[in-house]
Amino acid sequence: QKPIAVGEDFTAEVPMEFPMAGMQPIEMKIRMTYTLTALRDGRAYFDMDQRVEALTSQQQFRMRVEGVGTGTGVFQVKNGFWESISSQIPMEVEILMEGGIRFISQMETQSTVVTTLKPAQ
Repeated sequence: QKPIAVGEDFTAEVPMEFPMAGMQPIEMKIRMTYTLTALRDGRAYFDMDQRVEALTSQQQFRMRVEGVGTGTGVFQVKNGFWESISSQIPMEVEILMEGGIRFISQMETQSTVVTTLKPAQ
């Protein structure tokens, strides 16, 4: 929306649906804060702080997901696309079942996205 300087940040929130077989999808929110760390060779380098949240109630259970993690990204300024993004988010998932049964699990998501442009054929 507007140019930023090294050291400045901006925040984006992305809604996401996680499909579940035989149930309604779980609606999640991912909130990312990008901090510009460097500008070199037409690329903008970012550190990212991320927060994932979900709370859903289905017929048989209630589920809560929370996670906070970090990542990095490289944005090609001239061409206007993310060249690469890597992130790591530890999460806690709590499921409360009918009858008072409670499951808590710890998990960690790791993701890497790399964009490669090839000439049209």
